[in-house]
Amino acid sequence: MNNTLSPKLILFDCDGVLVDSELLSYRIYTEEFAQEGLHKTPEELLKIWSGFSLDAMIKAAEVSIKRPISPHFKQRLNTHIFKAFLTELRPIAGIPHFLEQLKKHSITVCVVSNGEQDRVNSALITTKLDSFFPTPNRFNVSMVKNGKPAPDLLLLAAKTMGVTPNQCLVIDDSVTGINAAQAAQMPVVGFLAGAHAQAPWYQKRLYKTHAPFFTHSTGDLCALLGDICKK
Repeated sequence: MNNTLSPKLILFDCDGVLVDSELLSYRIYTEEFAQEGLHKTPEELLKIWSGFSLDAMIKAAEVSIKRPISPHFKQRLNTHIFKAFLTELRPIAGIPHFLEQLKKHSITVCVVSNGEQDRVNSALITTKLDSFFPTPNRFNVSMVKNGKPAPDLLLLAAKTMGVTPNQCLVIDDSVTGINAAQAAQMPVVGFLAGAHAQAPWYQKRLYKTHAPFFTHSTGDLCALLGDICKK
C-alpha cells in the first residue's frame, strides 16, 4: 500500500458499490410508487433520492402525494425487488476479485448500508458475495436511530470491528454516504463504477462533495491500495 491509504477496515456501501443494483432498483421504485400516485421517471427519483433509506423515500413520497402510502407497500416493493435480483442483479465488475485480494492480505471488510437487513442479505447472497461478509460484518440502517448522512452507522461499524475512524476507508457511491464518512472523519472514496454513476450529472454531483479520492472502476481502487491486486 502507499502512504496515503493503509486501512485496517474497509467499509463498503452495498447498492452501487458491491452490486450494480441502482438502475434496477429505481426502475422498480418508479413502477411501485406510480401505483401510489407518485409519477416520476427512474432518473428523476435517482436525482432526488440517491442514498436514501426506503423509509426516507416513503416519507418523501407521502409529502408529494399528500397522503399516507399503503400499509403493505414496503412488503410489495421488497417482493418485487428481491424477485428481480434473482434474475438481473450482478456484482460490480471486478468486485469479487478485489474482495479476494483483500481477504488474502487479511484486510477486514464490512458492508454498511442504508438498506434494510433483508435487502442487504438478498443482494449479497444473489451475487455470491455473502461469504466475504459474515453476519457480524453486515451493518444496516435498522441498527441506528439515524442512517446516512449521519455518521452513526459508520461509527457503529468501526467500533464493532475494533478500529478507530482514521484506520478506516469508506467506499460509497452517493452524496449521502460520502457526507456520512466525512461526518465520521473517515477517509472516503467516491466510487463511480456502477451503471447509474455513468451519467454526467451524477458524477458532477459527487465531485461537489470534495471527497479526497474518486475512482471509476475497481481497478482504480486497486491502484489506490498499492500492490494488493497485483499479487
